[in-house]
Amino acid sequence: MASSAGERLIDDHTEAEEAYAEAVEASVVGLAQFLAQYPLSVVKVLVQLAPQSKDGGGGLMLAAQHTAELMKHLWAVGGLAGLWHGLSVSLGYVMVYINANQAVLAGLNTLFPTDAAWVLAHSRRAFLLKDALLSSVSGLVATLIAKPLQVVRTRMLAALLPQALPLALSPAASAAASSGVAAAAAATFVRRQSLAALAAASRISASTAAAAIAADTGSWPCLGAWATAGTIVAEAGASGLFAGLLPSLAGVLAQQFAYVVALDALDSAWSFLAPYFRSAQWNELSALEQETVVAGERSAMVRLVHTIGLVAMYPFEVIARRQALTYSSRSLIASPELRKRDTLATAWATDGFSLLHGFVFSQMAGWY
Repeated sequence: MASSAGERLIDDHTEAEEAYAEAVEASVVGLAQFLAQYPLSVVKVLVQLAPQSKDGGGGLMLAAQHTAELMKHLWAVGGLAGLWHGLSVSLGYVMVYINANQAVLAGLNTLFPTDAAWVLAHSRRAFLLKDALLSSVSGLVATLIAKPLQVVRTRMLAALLPQALPLALSPAASAAASSGVAAAAAATFVRRQSLAALAAASRISASTAAAAIAADTGSWPCLGAWATAGTIVAEAGASGLFAGLLPSLAGVLAQQFAYVVALDALDSAWSFLAPYFRSAQWNELSALEQETVVAGERSAMVRLVHTIGLVAMYPFEVIARRQALTYSSRSLIASPELRKRDTLATAWATDGFSLLHGFVFSQMAGWY
C-alpha cells in the first residue's frame, strides 16, 4: 500500500515536471516568435500612420513603393534598434490584453455555461451567436483595459515617421520639448545616425541637421514609455491615453460580426457542397478517418473565417492609431494630411482600399 502511494506520488511529481517543462518551452518559443515578428509590426504601424500622398491609393505597385520608402526611412533614422522600438510596451499590451480577455471570458462562461443540456436544447446557430456574444464582451473589456498601452506604443513609434524628424531637428520642436509638448521629437535616434542619413531621411540639408544638433542643449527627450505617457497627459489629460477608443471597440464588434456571418454562411454552404467535392472512396473510409478529414476541413474553414474577421477589423485599427496622434490640437506630430484621414468616412473617401495596404504585415506580425 505504501509502495503504491509512493509510486503515485512519484508519477504525479514527474507529470508536474513535464507540464512545467512544456509550459517553459511554449513560453520561450512564443517569446522568440514575438521578437522575430516585432519589426513587421513596427512597419505595419508606420504604414497605418503615414498614408500615401496620392488620393485613392494608387494601386499595389505604389503601395509597395510607399512601404519600401518607409522601411528605408525606419532604418536610416532608427537603425537596428528602431526595428524593436516600443518592444517593452508591446509586451505589456499583449500580456494585459490576453489575460484580461481570458479572465473575463472565463467569468462569463461560468455565469453562462454551455453544457451538454444547453447544446441539445439549442441550435447550432444559437451556439455560434452565444459564443460570439461572450467573445465580444470579453474583447471589449480587454480593449478598454489595455488601450493606454496601445496609445503609448503608437505615439512612441510615431517618432519614427518621416514627418517627425524635421520637427525634431527644428528649434520649434526643441522649444516644445522643453515645455513638455514633445510628441514630435525623434531624439531617441537622432544622435546615433550620420548627418547624411538624417538629411536624406528628413529631406533637409546636412548643414541644417548639423546646426540643429550643435544648437541643442540637451532639451530633446528620449521618448520612452513613461515620457510618452507624460506627454500625452500633458497635451490632453488622462483622456488622451484612451484616444481612438471608439474605433477600437467598433473593430472588436466588426470582427465578431464578420466571424459569425462568415462562419455560418461557409458552414451551411460546405454542408451542401461537401458531398460533391469528396472522393468516391469517402464511404470506404473508417469512422475515425472520416472524423479526421472533417476536422481538417473545419480547421481550414475557421482559419479562413478568422482572416475575414481580421479584414473587417483592420480599417478600425488604422483609424484608432491615427486618432492616437490627432486627438489633440497640441499634438505636433499629427500632419495636416493625417488629420484629414482620421475618421472612417474621411479615410475611406481619401484612401479607398489603400486602408488595407498594411494588412499583409498584420497577418505576418500579429494583431498587436
